[in-house]
Amino acid sequence: MEKQYVYIGRLINHKNEFIDGYYKLGKTKHYTIRETQLNSTHLPIDVLLERVFETEDMVRTEGLLQTCFEDYRVIKKYDDKKDKRTEWFFVDDEEKLHGRIDKLVGLFKDIKEVDLINDINKDFETTKEEKQELIKTFRKSKSRLFLTYNGEDVSQETSTDTFMLCLKKIAGHTSWETVMDNEIRVTKTLEELRDRNPSADSGQLKSYDGYAIFTGNNNEVKVKILNKLIRKLNIKDLHVGIKK
Repeated sequence: MEKQYVYIGRLINHKNEFIDGYYKLGKTKHYTIRETQLNSTHLPIDVLLERVFETEDMVRTEGLLQTCFEDYRVIKKYDDKKDKRTEWFFVDDEEKLHGRIDKLVGLFKDIKEVDLINDINKDFETTKEEKQELIKTFRKSKSRLFLTYNGEDVSQETSTDTFMLCLKKIAGHTSWETVMDNEIRVTKTLEELRDRNPSADSGQLKSYDGYAIFTGNNNEVKVKILNKLIRKLNIKDLHVGIKK
């Protein structure tokens, strides 16, 4: 029987940086880690496959995955023709996405995840430097935030929740007013936050502890934001970083 696969792909630019939020859930009988055939006009973006699953029924598995994320599906809207449903999904919290996927595939014995790093290393058409860069980029997508407070690990289930908790801990040492004075991503109301981030998806604007927080940055940016605040406000017992 010919092998069948479903995959989760992400947009990646010419600098090997992910474009946050957009994921493609598709099916194929033959895959490459970096899909360039989807970009016939040579735009400075490709699709990097972040996860691939071998399955006995790719149509069923793709349908189940897409149904799980139907509320995140990207619908292209046009003035002069019918709206277009795409295979792209906008999910602002990648850990939420992977958590749902893990729960779904765990229900089926015939779905097996492919080791993509092993595939990269076995690719004879890719140079050593290209492999190293690709693996580095691939591993970035698997990162998550960790937070310790007074030596205790208080990391939350998702990086977004850890990010917001860290801001709350910083506010506890100072005040939310001090946090807002030093960080434009925190405001008193969602309306004010929406005005500052007019292009943000609603899922990136969170109400938390009576304040509004923009959470749409990737994990590396989140850590830079938090560490900058921690250093500037001279807080000694908070430590935040990225767990690979």
